[in-house]
Amino acid sequence: MKPNFSELVFASRYMLPLWVLGGLWLWDSGHGELIWGGLSEDDRGLMVLVLLVMVAGTLKAFPKVWAYEQERRNYAAAGRDPEAVKRRRLVMLGLASWGGSLWWLTEQSYAANPNLYFVALVIGAGGSLWAVRALYSRLPVSLQDRLRPSWGKKQKAFIVQCCQPVPKRSPNRKQIEAGLPDYCKLLLAPRQKQPQPGVLGKVRELVGA
Repeated sequence: MKPNFSELVFASRYMLPLWVLGGLWLWDSGHGELIWGGLSEDDRGLMVLVLLVMVAGTLKAFPKVWAYEQERRNYAAAGRDPEAVKRRRLVMLGLASWGGSLWWLTEQSYAANPNLYFVALVIGAGGSLWAVRALYSRLPVSLQDRLRPSWGKKQKAFIVQCCQPVPKRSPNRKQIEAGLPDYCKLLLAPRQKQPQPGVLGKVRELVGA
């Protein structure tokens, strides 16, 4: 059975880390103490009761939501190409490395750690070139041909290697009959409805030969 929206929001394996991070942020930043200190005793009791109900509902929905998400993952993995999954993971790893290198370049200085700064610079430049190439490959072919330099354009091979002349007009009756085999000419020679016996004998001899 498919879980509803509230169950997916509170019990999903993808939303659970966000809730944990949000709670840790409230605890560490002091906003939670400010909110708790501004409430009266009755409001605190009501909040505790609401939180307990939410936690109980979330724990109850965990098996249902996780089984549903696992089934969706198995269904998606059944029709997924392993090579495509590997390429996607490599792309995600490259994006993470590129983003981390850019963050390092903006937050750190060259004098603090020259070696790491140089490594981050190389990763950032390589990632930028890779991103430009990826965007270029997704452009329409006509736009790629315009942006490609003249020395990089290659002559495409034609499918037809030997071109034949196209006739200007269709052949007439005589030209068609001239290209027929001998037994067809013998059958077309008499104009009567019934072919003559001698003609049929010659046809049999030609066909049998």
